[in-house]
Amino acid sequence: MEKWENRPWVNITCSYVPVEIIHAAGFTPRRVVLPVEVENKAFLTSSLPVNFCSYAKAYLYPDDASGIVFTTCCDAMRRGYDLITACKKPAFLLDLPRSYTPKTVDYYQEQLLHLTNWLVEIGGKPVTRTSLANSIALYSKLRNQLRSAWMGGRPTSLNNCFQGLDETGEFTLAKQKLIQTFLTTAPEEMSKQLKVDCGATDLKENGGSSLKKIPVLLSGTTLPDVGILTNLIESNFTLAALDFCGGTRCAPLASLRLDKRDAYPTDKRDAYPTDKRDAYPTDKRSFPADIFDLAKKLALAYLNKPPCPRMVFQERRAAYLTNLLLASKAKGVIYYSLKFCDHGLYEVPLWRHICEQQKTVFLHLETEYQSGLSGQLSTRLQAFKEAVQGEF
Repeated sequence: MEKWENRPWVNITCSYVPVEIIHAAGFTPRRVVLPVEVENKAFLTSSLPVNFCSYAKAYLYPDDASGIVFTTCCDAMRRGYDLITACKKPAFLLDLPRSYTPKTVDYYQEQLLHLTNWLVEIGGKPVTRTSLANSIALYSKLRNQLRSAWMGGRPTSLNNCFQGLDETGEFTLAKQKLIQTFLTTAPEEMSKQLKVDCGATDLKENGGSSLKKIPVLLSGTTLPDVGILTNLIESNFTLAALDFCGGTRCAPLASLRLDKRDAYPTDKRDAYPTDKRDAYPTDKRSFPADIFDLAKKLALAYLNKPPCPRMVFQERRAAYLTNLLLASKAKGVIYYSLKFCDHGLYEVPLWRHICEQQKTVFLHLETEYQSGLSGQLSTRLQAFKEAVQGEF
C-alpha cells in the first residue's frame, strides 16, 4: 500500500477551497457527490426546514471524513456548519470574499492560514513551505494531465473549462465523469489513472443520432444530476459548454500560475466579506512564516478563477458568460438552479438578458440535488428542443 492510500479524507463544499492546503496537511480533499438514495436520508435533516437547500443537506450525511470545510457562500452552508459543530464533529467555516480586490485577497490569505491551523488541530501535519509547494506541484501536474486528456477531443476556440487555455475540446459526458473523478479521488491515484487510461480512452461522444446535433450550453450553481447530460445527448443535443461549480469551474486554474500576479479588476468597491473584520487575530506570529507568500498566491489564483454567481462583480460574470456563449456557438442555454438557492435565482435575469441580446433560446429549470430527471423536466426539455430547432 502506498503512503497516500491511507490518508484521511477532508470534505470540501466549494470550488474556492484550495485543495493544495488540505493535501499539504496530510489529508485528501474530497467533494461529496452522493447517490440519489442517500441524499433523501441525509443526517440531521429533521433539524432543518423543508424549504432548505438540498445540496447543503447532502453534506450532513455521516461518512468517514476527518472533517469538513464549509464556506460562507450562503446561509444554508452556514447553518450546515452550525449543525455539524453542535454535534461536536470537526468542521471549519472558511470566510469567502465576494470580490477580487487587494484587500479581499489579503483577507482570504489570512483565512487560508487559519485553515492550516485547524487542519493541524484535527490531526493533520503542520503545513510547511516544502509540503505546500509539493502539493501545488502535484495538483498542477494533475491539471495539466486533465488538460491533455481534454484536448484529445475536437479542438474549438472555447475557453470555458480550464482557466488559461486558448482552446478546449468539445464537452462530452465522458469529460464530466473525468472531472467528477478529479473531485472525489486522491490526486496521486487520479494521476496514475490518467497515465494508464487516457491514452486508450475516447473522450469523444459515441453513439446517438446521425442527424445534425444541436449545440447547447448548460449553466448553474451546481450540476443537480449527471443523468441530465445523458438525456440531452440522447435527445440529439451536443454539449457545447458547461458552467457548473461541480463541473468545469471545479477543475480550475489549468496549471496554477504562481509566478504570475494577475491584475485586479478596476472596480475598487472594497470591503471585507462580512462585518466581522476582527473576528480573527491578525498577529502573524501564530502562522508558519514560510508559507505566507504561497498562501497569498493561492488566494490570488482561486479568487481570480472563473467567477461563480455568488461573486459581486456581476460585470465580470456577465462578460464571462457572454464570451462563453459566443465562443461555444450554442443555439440554446439551459440554466439549472436548485430549489431555495438564492444565488442561483439571482442569475436568472442576467442569463435572460444575455440570451435576449444574442437571440438565443433560454430555459430555466429548478430542481432538487440528485433528484433524478422527472417526467415534467423531460417534457420541458422536449419543448426546449423544439424551440431551438425552430431557430437552428
